[in-house]
This record gives sequence, C-alpha cells and structure tokens, in this order.
Amino acid sequence: MTTRASTAAERRQQAQAWALEVGSAHGLGDHLCVYEAAHGRLSAKGCGVFLFLAGILIGIPVATQAPGALRVVLIGSVTAVIVVGFALARLKRPVEKADWTALFAGGIAQLNVADELPRAIAWHSLDRLYLRYLDPSKNDVRGPARWELREVRVTAMDGTEIAAGTGYGVRVLNAMRDRLDEVVTALRLPAAIQQCQSGVPVSFGHLSVSQEGIAWKDGAKNVAWENIRRFEVWPYQLAVVTGAVGGPRIMQAGVPDWCVAVELIRNVAARRGIPEKGYAQP
Repeated sequence: MTTRASTAAERRQQAQAWALEVGSAHGLGDHLCVYEAAHGRLSAKGCGVFLFLAGILIGIPVATQAPGALRVVLIGSVTAVIVVGFALARLKRPVEKADWTALFAGGIAQLNVADELPRAIAWHSLDRLYLRYLDPSKNDVRGPARWELREVRVTAMDGTEIAAGTGYGVRVLNAMRDRLDEVVTALRLPAAIQQCQSGVPVSFGHLSVSQEGIAWKDGAKNVAWENIRRFEVWPYQLAVVTGAVGGPRIMQAGVPDWCVAVELIRNVAARRGIPEKGYAQP
C-alpha cells in the first residue's frame, strides 16, 4: 500500500522532472523552485468542520428540548455526529491532482490540471506582475483583521497569463511573491529610476511617480515631495505622513509592479532626505 509520504515524494519527483523538461523546451534555464497547488472536491476536513459545528449549533438545542425517550435518542445521535465531525476535521485529504508553477533563472512556467500544455513566460517578455490581497473589511469570516495575499499573477506581452491562487497556500504565495518581487525589481527599477530622473513620470496603473511627487487614482489625488514628512510601506499599501496626524494612504490594489513602484518611491525619497518608518513584512 502506498503511503502518503511516498506519494508526496513521487509527486515532488514528477514536479522536478516536469520543471527540467519545460525549462529546457522553453529556454528558461535552470529551475529555482517548483510550487504545487492541490485540487479536489470538498475535503473530509471541510465536511468534518461542517458536521461538528452543525451538531453544536443546531443539534444540541433541538435534542435538549425533545420529550422523554426521544431526547435520549436525539442526544445520542447528535453526540455521534459531533464525534464523527471532529474525527473528519482532523483528517488530511490526500492530494489527487495538482497544479505546478516553477520559477527559473530565465522565466516562469505553469501546468494546470485543466490544460494539456504548460504556459511559459520568459523574463524578457514579461509585461506585469499583479498581487491581490484579501481586504479584511470585505471578509465575512470572523477572525483577525489582516490583509492576506490571495493571488500572484504574471502576464506576458503576448497575453500569456500565469496565476497562482489560494490553492498554493499563504506561505507558498508569500514566498512566490518575494521571489518575483526580486526578479521584477531587478528588471524594471534601473529604467524606472532613469526615466524619473529625466523628468518623465513613471506610471504603474493608476499610480505615477515623478520629480514633483506621487499621484494616484489617475491623478485625482496627489502629494508633493516637499509636503511628505515620512512614509511607511506595507505589502498592501503605502502610508504618506504629511502632518502631525497622518496623511493619505495609497492602496496596492490596481497597481501593477507594486514592488518597483515602492522601490522607486524609496529611491526618490532617500535623495530628498525623506525617512521611511520601518515595517516587518510577513
């Protein structure tokens, strides 16, 4: 009988072999890492959580209000549902299908289970890097109010698109974001600095950076460098302090190549002596 550990090892070997093949076929060079996203139907864990909560929230009040012998039967049934739900909630569903995304020295590639052929983007044909975070104000699930990375998306000049979502897990998405930030910044920042220093604004979607200041929402809002006392960068926003009680916040949503925009702002701010308040990125 194949164990879960051996199955996972086989999948890793398959992913590595696929990365070697696709990297060679598309001239992407050596692969740096391969990420996996699981697919499948509703997991046993999900069913277990549902049964567990249903037994507590619905079953117990109904059972305790039933008369006589029926109460005993209902309480026993509810208890069984809760026990089964708790047991299922602790199970981990084996991965049956998976997407693979690999980063290479010369690009990125992805194979989705629904596609016959992989998609590949060489760095020299890169168009934009997009990130999407969960806005806690729009999240109906109770819990800590935190911004969580939900999607990393790369597009090519020819329209090819590679996207990694929540199936990869938050930790993998963060790691993928960090690696792509490094690549895209190295590719784009030098030209962005040169363009800005020449007096031509650098645009990142609705956000633009120039020698005069920062503008966003397609120019509807702006702040001049001389009015910025300091700034602070989060993965999902940039806060600009213009007075004693704060200032505007520029959201990352809708800004492609956010990593380059942030580094360009840091570059211009440093030359103007504008300090940045430190922040530990998750």
